[in-house]
Amino acid sequence: GAVGGYVAASGLSALLQPVRTYPVSEILPGGTALRAPLLGDMEACAAGEDLLIRLTEQAGTDTVEDIDAAVTRLAPALIETIETRCPHCKAEAAIVFDLPRYFLRCAERERDILLREVHLLARTYSWGLSEILSLRRADRHVLVRMATAALTPRNRMQLA
Repeated sequence: GAVGGYVAASGLSALLQPVRTYPVSEILPGGTALRAPLLGDMEACAAGEDLLIRLTEQAGTDTVEDIDAAVTRLAPALIETIETRCPHCKAEAAIVFDLPRYFLRCAERERDILLREVHLLARTYSWGLSEILSLRRADRHVLVRMATAALTPRNRMQLA
């Protein structure tokens, strides 16, 4: 049934059903053919490449506005404007949330953390990279906490 505007799922299979699908490509009336962006496109865009050039499979005579609208249809959650209110002064504000940039920054931070974890576990247990990376993330974190707790305070400071 509906709960607070949401449909309560009855079983796991209901949760696995897609709520909405988005097209993977679109051909505009002026002949411009675009494809949906992939993670590699987001990485290249973060490195300074033009996203629109990467997504254009065939140039046409469509307007910039029509092309922008098509990109929004192909990837509606890339950049969202979130309307909010300051909890202190109550002023309204619009925050632009760039999901690809956020995701890439999280992945970069996660990489640094993973490298520190691998180093600590390899040093502590004399395991190889493949052994450490084959661990489930939760198990790896437990082992890192245990290895860190066993370090002397001086060695613990060197990990930071």
